[in-house]
Amino acid sequence: MRPFLILPPTLSHQTVLDLTSCACLFISLVMTPNYAEMNSSLALFLCWFFGAHATSATAANASVCGLLVITIERYVKIVHPVTYRNHFRQWITRAGIIIPWIFGICTGFIPIVTTSRVVRGTCMKNRFYKHEEMRVAWGIAKFFLLYLGPLAVFIF
Repeated sequence: MRPFLILPPTLSHQTVLDLTSCACLFISLVMTPNYAEMNSSLALFLCWFFGAHATSATAANASVCGLLVITIERYVKIVHPVTYRNHFRQWITRAGIIIPWIFGICTGFIPIVTTSRVVRGTCMKNRFYKHEEMRVAWGIAKFFLLYLGPLAVFIF
């Protein structure tokens, strides 16, 4: 006999993403180390992962993508049930779990790590772009990727 309620893997994964995002943000806000007293490598590592909120931003952006994956998967399952049954494979579920993390790393972790530094004992986040145009272009791209794109998918 099957259990009463079994969450699909993508929904369980979405819960893990949200919990990870909240836990990393909590740790980042509680932990405020003195970077001036540390080894420069350790200070930079802590700045990247906790001071600049790279881990929580990565998980939060992955959560947005996870919601998109769930929305698209449910849409296809409900609107096109025969096609869904005929073409659904287990690798699609695995891809629906991996793609949000890749999206989160590309939109959260990499931009924060490449533009954050420790300057005179202070973690400076998103300040070190080679050109001002790059900062503006990334801001516009991030607005489309994290706000307008998901909104368009949800409305559709």
